[in-house]
Amino acid sequence: MWRVLVARRAVKKAESLGVLDKFMSFLQDLQSRLDDDPEGTIKALRGEPVIRAAGYSGRRIRMGDYRIFYYIDYERREVRIFWIEHRRKAYKKR
Repeated sequence: MWRVLVARRAVKKAESLGVLDKFMSFLQDLQSRLDDDPEGTIKALRGEPVIRAAGYSGRRIRMGDYRIFYYIDYERREVRIFWIEHRRKAYKKR
């Protein structure tokens, strides 16, 4: 079974951006998709390119005008979300 883990700083950032409810809904939807179709969901997540943005390496997924950055831990079967940022700032170097 796959799990979605979220860094505390990502939750705080979503709150400061004013999108905490949308972020939490997104996370619930992601967990639900992982429960229903783990292979298809991981395949779609894995399809995103590995990028270096906002000082981090990982993958990103769109949530409206925001980008959620994550990486996949295959050994532990976890999707780890570590940051969220507005798309305007998401790809600028720190």
